Amino acid sequence: MIKRLFLFTILITAAVSVSAETAVWSVLPEYNGITRLSDDLFIVEKGARSAIIDASGKEVIPMTLDSITPMVDGKSLLLTRDGSDFRLRSIIFENQRIVNVDGEYFVGDYPFFSEGMLPVYNKKGYYGYIDDEGRLAIDFKYRNIHPFSEGLASVSKISTGVFGSVKNKVSDLANNIAKRKTRVYFIDMHGKELKLQKDIGNITMGSTFLNGESVVEDTKGNFFVINTQGRMIKRLGSEDLTFDDRYSVVSDDETPQPVKTSGPQPFLDNRKYGYRSAKGGVVVVPQFNYAYPFENGHAIVKSGAFWGILALSDGKFDVTKRIVVKRRKNVDEVVEYNVTVPAGYADTPLSMVIDADGQKSEETSESGATRQFKIKTPESDYKLYLMSSNLILWSANEDVQTKMETADMMRISVSKSSKADKNDRAPITVRISNPTDEEVTIEVKVTGEKLTPVTKTLTIPEKSSRSIHTAFNNVTEASSKTVAVSIEGKTSYFKVNPVTPFFVDF
Repeated sequence: MIKRLFLFTILITAAVSVSAETAVWSVLPEYNGITRLSDDLFIVEKGARSAIIDASGKEVIPMTLDSITPMVDGKSLLLTRDGSDFRLRSIIFENQRIVNVDGEYFVGDYPFFSEGMLPVYNKKGYYGYIDDEGRLAIDFKYRNIHPFSEGLASVSKISTGVFGSVKNKVSDLANNIAKRKTRVYFIDMHGKELKLQKDIGNITMGSTFLNGESVVEDTKGNFFVINTQGRMIKRLGSEDLTFDDRYSVVSDDETPQPVKTSGPQPFLDNRKYGYRSAKGGVVVVPQFNYAYPFENGHAIVKSGAFWGILALSDGKFDVTKRIVVKRRKNVDEVVEYNVTVPAGYADTPLSMVIDADGQKSEETSESGATRQFKIKTPESDYKLYLMSSNLILWSANEDVQTKMETADMMRISVSKSSKADKNDRAPITVRISNPTDEEVTIEVKVTGEKLTPVTKTLTIPEKSSRSIHTAFNNVTEASSKTVAVSIEGKTSYFKVNPVTPFFVDF
């Protein structure tokens, strides 16, 4: 039994514009979390531990830390847990200079340097300040302190209990002050107290200076705005105050400005993230669970359950194809894909992966500026992926479409009339023409009343034809005959008229 054969046409349907940029893995996706620390430094996490790597993946700080703070004023704090406290171990600068801290210092509500000073506390719970070389600059003699700004910081000397967290416009100090009036001072970087205007009196709250102004509250609950000389600028009524993370008073209508990014931007397609250039060309095809914008040539992405870092690379992947072996009876079609590779990938192994309804196969090429992949194509729609280290570099949907059955594409002609020979056999010719660009192999059956039946397998080259010869038997009188021609089980009918005998009576 000859299997029904179809002609297959392969169409590449990845109709998207292509960017002249691509991406490579700078850091393979193997971390539980990644946070950008600076242009060229990243915090990476595995389990409960943290480390710092550079943009190439080189370890700058080993995986020994419990917490790493964001870079503020060009400095980040490297911390380990000590019970419920975080002890300062080192300071890393944006230029990757590292200062190891020998003293037993802990950080609390303001874990960042401001004007070169860091609020810290000791085991007894007393607060002071260290400089960015890790040296104690102002001794531990305060119970509450705030960041320096414009050369001044507000502090309190009397215990008000453990100072809680200040998070985005909410200050526990304000709550403590409401419960218990505590005298507050402003000190300079040498610990010297700022003298306030005499009629202000003692204060129980003083916000961090911002643009030369601080909001203070006196012991009677009155609010004033003072300058850095301790002089009153104006009085305030009873009003709610909004604090930022430095304990400065800000307006409610001050909204954070969006972060400006450069380079390709993420886009979402079918619940996966990829990257597009500013002109809309696809730089990285959608494949990530989450993706951050490119900054300084690098982007943080989540691939599956883990995080990695991409780096931009010049060039693009150009893919062309050529049919090497055409599909025919008992022969699979073989397609050769030729890939022009960007310089950054010339020495990188690449794989061409075929995915047909979840059934995957792949061909690998180790190196070269151009690569060739010869693939036996399936007989159903499939997807193609060009990959390196689990990064999809190029993709296409290949639609293997049955344009029409072979019978519908073949052209059939049958003799219009026939005259019997002296043996009363009237010969006819059935011609099958193949107008396509593909060689086909088909099964043809020719039948009819008093017709010698023929079943034949024909291989017809492209744009060629083949003939089948047979004859009607016992033709003794003129008549019209019907011929049935079946190609791969699909039957067409043709009239042969007239069919005349060898001798005709007049």
